[in-house]
Amino acid sequence: MAVVGQAFAAPFRYIPRKEYAVSPFAMAWEVEFTDEFAGWSESLTEQEQIAVDTCVSLEDLGPNLPFPYSSGVKRSRHGVMRELRIRTGGKPIRIFYAFDKRRTALL
Repeated sequence: MAVVGQAFAAPFRYIPRKEYAVSPFAMAWEVEFTDEFAGWSESLTEQEQIAVDTCVSLEDLGPNLPFPYSSGVKRSRHGVMRELRIRTGGKPIRIFYAFDKRRTALL
């Protein structure tokens, strides 16, 4: 999502690519989302949407995205459930996801 003509104080901590190694041979991970996720993301403020859109994406690292940007969810009925951990304006945002058999992240 591009915002033209507006500047925001950094509401999130952008992770420079040098903090994590992305191999030039690494495959891109697919990311899909549910209708519930789409509805929820539309309810976010513009600043929150920018933070979600510009955080380190699962497309780069897939399940190798390190803590504190991603972590496992304990006691989930889905054994592989994880969460993206985003902070904007002092407010934590958590996005739950899991990888399916096609190696696609489902938000």
